[in-house]
Amino acid sequence: MLMLLPSANNVSVDIVMTLQTEAFSAMLRAQNQRWIDRKIKAFNVLFTLYNPPTNIFTIVSFLTEFSASGSIITSSSTESFTIYRTTTVVDYFIMALKVSYIK
Repeated sequence: MLMLLPSANNVSVDIVMTLQTEAFSAMLRAQNQRWIDRKIKAFNVLFTLYNPPTNIFTIVSFLTEFSASGSIITSSSTESFTIYRTTTVVDYFIMALKVSYIK
């Protein structure tokens, strides 16, 4: 699915895909529809991964910026986290111990 999301001064193309080939073909469609051309100022690829055995989510972001002088600035970030399931009093106690250990 290729969605167009307008915002203040830019346009965001949101591609929701599960397979690499689907994502690649969606990027080609965006380029053919002239969303990706020589006038582009920034290109951000953001995706989320989930590992069920460890219950860890990972967000990966790759950003490429094109300056007016013609230079290319790239950056990337990765952030992993888990979502705690707190259904009982024991779960809340374990979560409190983990939070106090982090501090």
